[in-house]
Parts: sequence; C-alpha cells; structure tokens
Amino acid sequence: MSRLENILAARYFRRRLITFLAAGAVAVSVFIVIVVMTIMNGLVLDFKDRNHDFFGDCIISSTSLTGFAGFEELEERLLASEKIEAASPVVNSYGLLSSRLLPSNIGVNIIGVLPEKHCEVTSFCGSLYEPAGKPSDVFKTQGSDAAGCIRGVAMMNQRSESGKYNHTIDTSLEFTLTTFPLSPSGMPAQAGADISSSKTFRLVNDSNSKLAKEDNYNFYVPLEEAQLLCGMAGQSPRVTSLHLRFSPKTGLQEGCREARTVLADFREGYSGEHPELLDNVRAESWKQYRSEVIAPVEKEQIMLTIMFLLIGIVTVFVVLVVFVLIVSGKTKDIGILKSCGLSNGSVLAVFMKFAALTGALGASAGAIGAWAFLSKINELETWLFENYGWQLWNRSMYVIDEIPNKLQPGVIAPVFIFAVLASLLGAAVPAVQAAFRRPSETLRVENL
Repeated sequence: MSRLENILAARYFRRRLITFLAAGAVAVSVFIVIVVMTIMNGLVLDFKDRNHDFFGDCIISSTSLTGFAGFEELEERLLASEKIEAASPVVNSYGLLSSRLLPSNIGVNIIGVLPEKHCEVTSFCGSLYEPAGKPSDVFKTQGSDAAGCIRGVAMMNQRSESGKYNHTIDTSLEFTLTTFPLSPSGMPAQAGADISSSKTFRLVNDSNSKLAKEDNYNFYVPLEEAQLLCGMAGQSPRVTSLHLRFSPKTGLQEGCREARTVLADFREGYSGEHPELLDNVRAESWKQYRSEVIAPVEKEQIMLTIMFLLIGIVTVFVVLVVFVLIVSGKTKDIGILKSCGLSNGSVLAVFMKFAALTGALGASAGAIGAWAFLSKINELETWLFENYGWQLWNRSMYVIDEIPNKLQPGVIAPVFIFAVLASLLGAAVPAVQAAFRRPSETLRVENL
C-alpha cells in the first residue's frame, strides 16, 4: 500500500501547477531565512572571536582604577596550574593626549602592557599595522630615547569607502600623554599644581584590533611607563588586570573556576601592602567581561530569529490554501480510491506525503539558491559598489571586512526541518478532511 501512496503523492505533485506555488513559497522562505541568519550569525560569531582574541580567555581585574598589588606573586601561582598557560599584567587607565596633528587634547584609554607576555595571551602582535620582528621590540624606537607608543588605528586615520586605512607610520610623530595618578586609597597621588603627570612618547605603530571602540580610543605604552604615569609604580607596584590564556584541553568554564580558586587562595594568604585592594578584584571569562557589548548583539540575533519564525507561519497558511484547492479538485479521485478499498489512513498518508514532498523540494531549492547567492554575495556587493556606489554596510563606518557567507549546518538543518514541518502542518487540515470524507458524498452525481 505504501508504494501506491508514494506513486499517487508523486503524481499529484507533477500534475498540478498550483503545487509549485506551495513549493515556491517554501523555497523563498527558506532562501530568505538562510541568507539572513547566515549573515547575522557570521557577524555575531566574528564579533565574539574578535573580543576573545583581544582580551584572552579570562580576565582577573579590579573594579577600581587604583588596581591591586601583589600581581607578580599571583601570576606565579596562576602559571603553576596546568590549566593556565600564559598570563599578562595590564594597566588600564585614562588620560589626555596631545600632538601637533591634533587640534585639541583628546581623551584616550591607556593600555600598559608587556608585549612579550601580552602577545602570548591575546592577538595584540597580530593586530599591529607593521609586524614587529619579535614581541620585545614592539615599543622600540629608532634613533630616539623617547619611549615608544602604539595608537589605535582609527584614532587619527579615516577608513576609505572600501574599508582600508590608507596611511603610513610617521615615526617622527610625538605624543604627550597626561594622566592623573591615584594613590592606593583612590585619592590623587600628587598635590597642588603637580596633580597631573605627563610624558612624551614617539609613535612606532598602529593597532587594528577590528573593534571599533578599542581602535578609536586605545593608546598602548610599555607597562612600566603606564605604572609611573598612573601612580602604580614603587616598592609595591600595581596593575589593574591580569589576562589569562588556558591550555588547549581546558574548557572556558573549567579554566575560570581554576582562576577563581587561585585568586581566592591568594587573597586569603596575601600579606603584602594594601590587601584591601584585592577585595575589588574578580575573575571573569571574556564573555562575562565583555557582556555589556556582547549581550545586546546576542539579543538582536534572538529577536531576528523570532521575526523570521513568522515567515514560517506565513508559509503554513500558503500551503494550507494550496492544499485546500488541491483536495477540493481531487474529490472524485478520493471517492474512487476509497470505494476501491483504500483506507482513511492511506488517503491521509497520500496527502501528507504529498505535503512532505512539496516541503522537501521547496526547502532544497531554497537552500541551493541561498548557497549560490551567498557564495557570490561579496563579489556582487563589490560590483554594485564599483558601478553604483552601493554597499550593504558602509566600510568607512562599520568595521566589516566582508559579508559573512559561510553556510553553517546549525542554520541549514533546523531551517530545512522547519520548512518540511510547516508544509505538513499546512496540509494537515485539508488532508484529514479528505481522509474522513465518505465515498457516498464524493461520488454523488452533482459532484462528478
């Protein structure tokens, strides 16, 4: 009987042009959902990867600008664990930057790092405009005693419409960085007219992290210089954070638990100066540390997914209308089949298989179309930009190199399954009505 059901389902599909309307509706819905979800998922994943690369796996940080002492001992304890491979102490503070190329002072985010350590934890070295020979030479200046500095690439450079920063590094350019150092108690470390500290740095490189805020405001200097400027040097030097990289076999949550355990033990046994500063220190995964920027993006993704589920509901109604028309046109066939002994279940199976075939073929066509479109989407956008000046995202405003177009099984499979289920749901009501219709009703003279 199942063979007969399959034959009838396939014949109904081939012989009714209206069935291609249902398959077309499914195909268009699948095409739109796969294209939009692929691009959106790609953007979200790329944004997360950039944050992960920039900050490392875990960040032990102070909630206060005063930082915390004893970081060297804490670093040793962390690296003694098999789950933690590298650690980088960082000073993160704020200051004012002036230069002959700047019309006025600008506020910057000061990042003090040890490049040989920071490059082991983060993608800092890979973000440099001109790659350094080795990490220890990152801040090295040529022919000058001035300390080297690195600015965020967007700080003084504009992106072209193609998304490229067309500039060169002017190694003669000097910056004066002014800070307001704080004591361990959070009060100004210097009194009177000398409440601020200043130092001149010479530009050696630009950093392109591909994170808009960081590339606009970050100003990188050697860790020792940042400690001096921010009042964190001396007999008990301080930093504001330790960035960690876990071993390859260590999961994110597992590594963070280990870091929290080490931090708790260190805090309990610490006997150095200013132990009260450790009360403001916490260990977070990079996702928690950047939750204020990642969470809104994830919520937008969820809202977009919900919106496109509504497209599936529209598909259900389209299939419903089409199958009502098909069943009404097959009244005579249904009566003849049932009078020949075909059961209610078999009639139901014929139309449900018909619906499954419609959904599967429509979803396949939509998926193939989406794949073909996504594989050429960047070339298409480039052509439109070169000929008509149109871009989906203006590269001079958005930090996007190219449109994400990598198809993901996690997107395709659910969309395909949902498309088939939507077709079955849309066909369910008319199929049930056809299955339980009596032959005596369908074979009346006025119905023939």
